[in-house]
Amino acid sequence: MIQQVISGFSLIGIAVETTNKNNQAEADIAALWERFYTEEITELVPNKQSLEIYSVYTDYASDHTDAYTVILGHKVHTVDEVPDGLVLKEFGEARVVKYVATGKMPEAIVKTWGEIWADQSIKRAYSYDFEVYDDRSLLGDAAEADIFISVR
Repeated sequence: MIQQVISGFSLIGIAVETTNKNNQAEADIAALWERFYTEEITELVPNKQSLEIYSVYTDYASDHTDAYTVILGHKVHTVDEVPDGLVLKEFGEARVVKYVATGKMPEAIVKTWGEIWADQSIKRAYSYDFEVYDDRSLLGDAAEADIFISVR
């Protein structure tokens, strides 16, 4: 597992506070994705850096077993304009490890997160973690998405 340092970035999108207790996150995150596509959030985000979709996990109350916020959106060049109903969050530089979820989505993401939670060798920072969805995530059973985990 290779650690790397990533630059900070700004994200505009939609958010939900959730928890992994009682499978609440599964329902909340599915509803967030549904809203993202139904409300065509991609079209509403100004100054996008790309069409890659970011799903960022942040504002952890403690760790992955407690409350946290999920923001679904796009990296932006500038933060001058945040449309009504959307949120802006800025993330600083971070040391991360990268995982690649491979297979049918979202099952591959869920499986990979299970592996991350079980991996006691990484010292998670719980500052922010994120998934990146690009063209590779649309490849059906051969889909891929990158997951970056902040570490100490």
